[in-house]
Amino acid sequence: MSWRLASFVLIAAISAAACGGAATGTTTPSQAPGATQAPASAATGAIDCTLLSPADLAAAGIEGAGDPTDNADEFGHYCVYSGTSGATGGIEFDVFPHEDVASATETYETVIGEGPTGEAPAGAPFDAASFAIDGDVAYLTVRQGTLVFALSVPNGDNTQAALVGLAVLIAQRAGAAG
Repeated sequence: MSWRLASFVLIAAISAAACGGAATGTTTPSQAPGATQAPASAATGAIDCTLLSPADLAAAGIEGAGDPTDNADEFGHYCVYSGTSGATGGIEFDVFPHEDVASATETYETVIGEGPTGEAPAGAPFDAASFAIDGDVAYLTVRQGTLVFALSVPNGDNTQAALVGLAVLIAQRAGAAG
């Protein structure tokens, strides 16, 4: 299953743009599993693969991530850290900024409608989130303000907590706001 479905791209095309604001929630980057110093480009507001480093993944207990391959298009970034995709057992982070919450909400609904869906993780400080396991792969899809992103990694012990911690870190680095 791929996050790059035609319908997702169509909706994302309508509203791709830069994101701004401040993240909400009670977890700080230093509290989030995998928290490390923000990469230089993330500190300047870049919405791309620099929002999540291989060191962040390793610190969260997700092993095997290398430097990401950034398969960017005008809608967002598809960042693959291992394997060919997260859906095939690799490690993937896809991120899509929007100009407005309505467009981001449409994209979020498309992503969870096209992939495995689940429940919002308990205590997740996001506007919307879905955690699901399909086979050996764990998925977390998040909408925080005008930002939509998805993480897919091999499932293991404490994967849900690790992905939520990484998602908090990503939202904070991106400056995602509601």
